[in-house]
Amino acid sequence: MNTKAVVTSGIFTALICIFSAISLPVGAVPVSLSLFAIVLVAVVTGARFAAFSVASYILLGAAGLPVFAGFGSGLPVLFGPTGGFIWSYIFVAIIVGSTIKKSEPLLWLSAFASLIFTYAIGTLWFSIVQSVPIVSALAVCVVPFVGFDVAKIILAIVFGKSIRRRLR
Repeated sequence: MNTKAVVTSGIFTALICIFSAISLPVGAVPVSLSLFAIVLVAVVTGARFAAFSVASYILLGAAGLPVFAGFGSGLPVLFGPTGGFIWSYIFVAIIVGSTIKKSEPLLWLSAFASLIFTYAIGTLWFSIVQSVPIVSALAVCVVPFVGFDVAKIILAIVFGKSIRRRLR
């Protein structure tokens, strides 16, 4: 990696850390801007830098920096009830970032497919860790968040494409 790549990844890692830490505790799964930040970074930088930035974010949180929702940190968060959502972000970055140079419909499709992927991994993880039926986990982890998450994806793509054009 050259200096520009390291600085770019560092800036976007910081952006993810800031947006992810800010959250509203509304139940077992907080509302945060993590997904917005991940999709934004993927649209602006592409798969490689986005995945590196997300991995850096996860490592910083694992090391104890308060970068997860509600300023959480450490392995208990990564392996706790909401850990599946955090781990899925690497795949969101890769899925969305790999389509940025392809067609517009494919970008939108990949973003919404990555949301479904995040819900699937996060909800299944939550169900296992909390020992609750999957239907109960869906009611806690997905139903209250669908509208907000769709709005975050739309805004992240719109802003991300605008930022990407300006950086060229």
